[in-house]
Amino acid sequence: MTPYPSQLEIREIFAPLSVGNTAGFFAHVAGDVEWTVMGHNPFGEYSSKEELMRSALQRLGAIMKEPLTLTIDNVVGGGQEARAVVEIELHGVCKNGLDFDVRYAFSVKFNVDRKIVEVREYRDSALVNRALGENE
Repeated sequence: MTPYPSQLEIREIFAPLSVGNTAGFFAHVAGDVEWTVMGHNPFGEYSSKEELMRSALQRLGAIMKEPLTLTIDNVVGGGQEARAVVEIELHGVCKNGLDFDVRYAFSVKFNVDRKIVEVREYRDSALVNRALGENE
């Protein structure tokens, strides 16, 4: 057994998000996670999963017509390494009809308990900013 989740296990950790089950995903995230949304956008740094969920996720969810769907494209790292990169595609439609098709890359770090303790999130900031500006 490796000290950190394998690529298959990482896919399983992110899989609940593909069916809108955020609680299933966040069960694998440490309470004191350091989560940074990179780029030029109204989001920034969060030092707990509660803060992230209350601020960023609720804000984004509030501008959508229906729940977002997610597809995992690729996982790099994991296993013997504490860090991995997870590439995903997020699909949705905003309240105003704007297609919200965004590619994300999450650089994640796991602890030995296999919990996510750090995330650097990279995405299309221009589309996120447009979606928020037109729908809030």
